[in-house]
Amino acid sequence: MEKVFLDSDVLVDVLSERQPFLTDSERVLKLGEVGEIKIYTSTLVFANIYYVLRKITSRGTLIANLNALLEIMDLLSVDESVVKIALNSNFSDFEDALQYFSIEESRHQITTILTRNIKDFKASNIPVFTPREYLVKFIANQ
Repeated sequence: MEKVFLDSDVLVDVLSERQPFLTDSERVLKLGEVGEIKIYTSTLVFANIYYVLRKITSRGTLIANLNALLEIMDLLSVDESVVKIALNSNFSDFEDALQYFSIEESRHQITTILTRNIKDFKASNIPVFTPREYLVKFIANQ
C-alpha cells in the first residue's frame, strides 16, 4: 500500500472548503478513508491547521474536524533530532524542512508527499506531487 504524506495546505483546503482545490484534496482523503492508501501528516501540520483555521471556524467544529482526520491518518513527530536536521538542511523553507525530515526520520517508508507548494520541496528525495497530479498518477496505475 502506498504511503502518502499530506502537507498543511492540502488539509486546509479540505477543512476550509477552499476552491478550486477542495475536490482533489477531498478525493485523496477518501482514498485514505477507504484503505486504498495510507495517509500521514505531522504534528506540526496539526498545529498549523489549528492556527490558520481558528479565526474562520468555531473551536468546536475545528476540534471535531481534527479528530475526524486522526481517524484516517497517522501523525509523525517533530522532535529535537528533526529540528536539528532541518536547521542544517538545504531547504529554504524551515517549516517544510521540519515536515520533510519528520518523514525521513520515521520508520514508515513514505513514498509520496502531497502539497500545492512543490517548489518548497526541491531538496526532497521523495516524489512530490499536487493532489491533482497524484490522482492522475494513482488512477493511471489502477
